[in-house]
Amino acid sequence: MRGKLTSAGNEGMVSPLVDILFNSMAAMFLFLIIYICVARPTKKLRPEKLAIVTDVLPVAEWYHPYDAAIVVRGGMAPYTFALEGAGVDGLSFDTATGRLLGNPRPNGQNPTAPASFRLRVSVTDVAERDSASKEVELPVAPAAVPFDHTTDPLRIQTPPGVLSRGYVGHEYGFTPGILGGIEPYTSSVDLDPASGLQWDASLHKLTGIPEKPGRVRFTLTVTDQQDTYGVLKAQGNEVAARADYEIAIERLEIHVEASLPVGRVAEAYRGAAAMRGGLPPYTVEASLPEGLEIDPAQGIVTGKPEKEGLFPVEIRVKDSVGTTASLTETLRVLKPIPKLRIVTVALAPGTAGSKYDQRIAHEGGTAPLTWRITTDASFPASLSTLENGIQGVPERESSGAKIKVEATDALGETASREYTLDVFPKKRPLRQAYDPGK
Repeated sequence: MRGKLTSAGNEGMVSPLVDILFNSMAAMFLFLIIYICVARPTKKLRPEKLAIVTDVLPVAEWYHPYDAAIVVRGGMAPYTFALEGAGVDGLSFDTATGRLLGNPRPNGQNPTAPASFRLRVSVTDVAERDSASKEVELPVAPAAVPFDHTTDPLRIQTPPGVLSRGYVGHEYGFTPGILGGIEPYTSSVDLDPASGLQWDASLHKLTGIPEKPGRVRFTLTVTDQQDTYGVLKAQGNEVAARADYEIAIERLEIHVEASLPVGRVAEAYRGAAAMRGGLPPYTVEASLPEGLEIDPAQGIVTGKPEKEGLFPVEIRVKDSVGTTASLTETLRVLKPIPKLRIVTVALAPGTAGSKYDQRIAHEGGTAPLTWRITTDASFPASLSTLENGIQGVPERESSGAKIKVEATDALGETASREYTLDVFPKKRPLRQAYDPGK
């Protein structure tokens, strides 16, 4: 008997198989993606070990510009280079690029003969993950002979003549400019030992402390390596540079003068010290009474004295090179002036037709004084106000004219007072009695 599978009978078996097959393929695809993106690139990006490739650097030549780099491979940039031990005079080493730069100069070697240097170079990559070290050879070729002195001749840059002034007892220094030729240079001067100055041949510098005033004259002679190896001498050329110099040595003196006027207790004070000579700027110090001080740069004395009396004041001055001078003066401080006060209590009355002259008295304050007198409308027009009073001839009688007097002294202190002025009637002449018997 033949049977027939129905769709209903197979439906439960097919669906799980499809799910299993789909899930397996999805998992394999995901694993392949992870392997391609992560595992394989990691293996490919791993850098090879850091190594220095250079064995022999390009040939350099004495006194000629040079620029060559150490070549490396592997590791991860950026690199940091280092030169271990001594290098070559005239060449510098760039630790960021591994380049040798400059103009090689002999240091005991004969510039007319070849030379070779063994340089120990090390390199480290980023974050110091890897490093390498190697000895590299630098060959140096002889300098061209004869040296072309017309291209860069030996010369003294500082013009001959009179140099800056020197001062007895103070340090002096002069360094000439030397250019051209072949370093290192040799220099000398013909100095008088009694001048107190010496020539430092290693620094090509004149130093010392002059001992007496006058004029120091000397000749500076400079030679270079052309003289040592006879490069130009053999051709009869001049191999030295010379220049004549003169230094004027002076004795420094500072002259101090002081203007210290009389002061008063508790009043503003101003004095001054004046300086000339030496080498400004100056620094000024002084021993002053309490309440006063001196400006160290200008020498101005200011403040308010606190005590009366006679005070010795020592003023000490120093200039820019250490020369000193001093001066002692006496400062007198007086008692304080009494407070400004108007002491006239009242104005005397006037009489019409008679001369009137009234002065306002005061005490205390600091001269000179400034007066101000104001009046009201009832003040007699024929009277006039003076600096510190009233004067004139009143024409008619008046009563109770208001007057205000104000005084201000030189320090700004003020005092005031108010008055009234009365003018009496004009006096009548007495009549003599009539006597008929006379």
